Amino acid sequence: MWAAIFLTVISLFGLCIFYLITRFRKLYIVNRLAGTKKGFKTLFAFIFLILIVALSTLLLSFVNAVIIILHIAVFWLIADLILFICRKFKKDLELKKLCLSGILAFSITAVYLSIGAYLCYHVFETKYDITTTKNIEPIRVGLIADSHTGTTFNGVGLGEELERLQAASPDVLVVSGDLVDDSTTFEDMINTCASLGDFKCRYGVYYVFGNHDRGYYAAERRGYDEQRLVDELIKNNVKVLKDDVVYITDDVVLIGRDDASARHRQNITDLVSDIPSDKYMIVMNHQPNDYNNEAVANVDLVLSGHTHGGQLFPANYVGEWIGANDATYGYSKRGNTNFIVTSGISDWEIKFKTGCASEYVIIDINKE
Repeated sequence: MWAAIFLTVISLFGLCIFYLITRFRKLYIVNRLAGTKKGFKTLFAFIFLILIVALSTLLLSFVNAVIIILHIAVFWLIADLILFICRKFKKDLELKKLCLSGILAFSITAVYLSIGAYLCYHVFETKYDITTTKNIEPIRVGLIADSHTGTTFNGVGLGEELERLQAASPDVLVVSGDLVDDSTTFEDMINTCASLGDFKCRYGVYYVFGNHDRGYYAAERRGYDEQRLVDELIKNNVKVLKDDVVYITDDVVLIGRDDASARHRQNITDLVSDIPSDKYMIVMNHQPNDYNNEAVANVDLVLSGHTHGGQLFPANYVGEWIGANDATYGYSKRGNTNFIVTSGISDWEIKFKTGCASEYVIIDINKE
């Protein structure tokens, strides 16, 4: 799946590079520099484009430079089409010298991605109310996922966001995966775990692995391995669940599933087989892609992250279209099972969210 997405993005990037070079050739500054030598127009257009990519990479990263170029190309194409239609209706319309398409493309991209950066870096609060026929005392659950510490905030910054969540007084905090990433430094990992350790709630803090937490490279790359992360979490009184079942009250059970990328993950039916049916069952599952089995197992609530809410418009629901995820964002229900997918409290590598916003989640569960 990732190989297909990577090849698609690279192909689109190549097409956008080609298209923008044809557009940049018409810019006033390029024409002045090239003079009467047509071949130089392409050269200067290419240099201009490389400067944009280099500057974006220097300020952000190459991945984000690709995102910026894709948006400039799309908005320029849309502007070209609009102006083409305008000229059809008003043939004497002369806009070439103004290069209006380019002005619109750069201006709209700047505004659009600035909003996307705000939605990525600013963490919103999202609330859900869930009811049940089971005989339980009301419980408030705090949910975070996908902090990928070091992307939009460091380990200390996570603590500042958790202080806001703390103000909502959740009874329990669940961390549904991707707490850290390959780029998360050892120092940030330590501070991240300490921030979770500082969080105070009645039933404690629980964590399950996401696909990035174990790291995709050798442990030397970031200075710690899976066990070192687990040890630090435990040191800070965070309960690490890997296909484990925990009663957080007499009537509420927390089932922490290992990530779908794990080699020997237990199936949900086996995990809940010994739990009485009158208990309220909350499942932590980083990737929202086992909905049918979780619904068949008749669990009450499944909490996931992983999708980042779809990240960028209009590609929000690609994961669902290609069958990688059962849901992308928000609340849904299958049978008796409620499902919630959070867009995440932070981000991975892309520093823009144009199809969603960063968030932490508060879930109130009450008896009907």
